[in-house]
Amino acid sequence: MGGLWFSGVLWLVLHDLMTQTSELGVTPHPWAASVLKLHGVLAYVFLLVLGSLGTVHIPQSWRLQRHRVSGSSLVMACTALLVSALLLYYGLDDTHATASLLHWVIGLMLVPGLWMHVRGVRQRRKQPL
Repeated sequence: MGGLWFSGVLWLVLHDLMTQTSELGVTPHPWAASVLKLHGVLAYVFLLVLGSLGTVHIPQSWRLQRHRVSGSSLVMACTALLVSALLLYYGLDDTHATASLLHWVIGLMLVPGLWMHVRGVRQRRKQPL
């Protein structure tokens, strides 16, 4: 997940902050397209991981009534990222700006959200049963 998050942040920096001016006008950094492709490949890998979590980890924790709020929030964030990614790739031009903003805001917040979820699990394990 770290690679996915880092590639998204790197693309954002290259595309929006490290633009270049040429005879065609302002263009993204030359590496932006390659980083975006890497981000897409890592997203597929993450979807495989998320799918595997959906077979054991998520149902088991749900039955045990553990960390439902943080876990549900993570699943909803991942779903929103998936939908916004599809809109970025297949959506109409008028949805692109909104989908882009939604995708990078949720994406930036996902790692802190995952950290809070894991931290909550670890704190619960330290408490006596």
